[in-house]
Amino acid sequence: MNRTAGKESAHDATLTYEDSWRGTVHFNGSGPLLERLESGDRVAATAWRGEIVVLDRDGVRQDTLEAPRDELQMNAAIGVLAGLLAAQCLAFGAVRLVRPVDPEPYTWEPYGRRLLFTVVGVCFGVGLPAAWADVPWWTVPLAAVPLAMCAALWFRPRPRPRG
Repeated sequence: MNRTAGKESAHDATLTYEDSWRGTVHFNGSGPLLERLESGDRVAATAWRGEIVVLDRDGVRQDTLEAPRDELQMNAAIGVLAGLLAAQCLAFGAVRLVRPVDPEPYTWEPYGRRLLFTVVGVCFGVGLPAAWADVPWWTVPLAAVPLAMCAALWFRPRPRPRG
C-alpha cells in the first residue's frame, strides 16, 4: 500500500501468515518489489532479531526499513581519525628525534593538543553527517583529510620575532 501525506509518501505492505500472524512492514521507497505486489500475492520474508528485514518474490528482493545497514561512513571516519593521529604522532616523534633538546613548538602544549582535538572534531564532524545523509563512504576521507590539513596549517606555530 502506498499513501501520500503532504510531500512525503509512506510505503507499507501488510503481511499475513495463515491465521496466526498479521503485521505491516515499512519501506524507504516504492522499490522494485513493492511496485509489483498485488493484494493476495505470496512473498518470502526474511526475519532478523524479530523484525522482517527483506521481502522476496520470484527473485526480486527489497529491504524494509528494519534491515540492518552498513554504516561505512563512520568506519571511514574512524579510519581517517586513526591515520591522522598516526601522522601527528609520527611528525611529533620525528621532531623529537631530530631536535631532542629543543622540540619547541612541536610539543603537546599547545599545538599538539589543539591539533588532536581538531582532528577528532573534523572526523566526527564529517563522518556523522555523511552517515545521516547516506553519502558514499569514500567521500569522508576526501573531505576530512583536507579539512584536517587546513586546521593543522591554521593552528601551526608561527615564528616569534626576535629582537
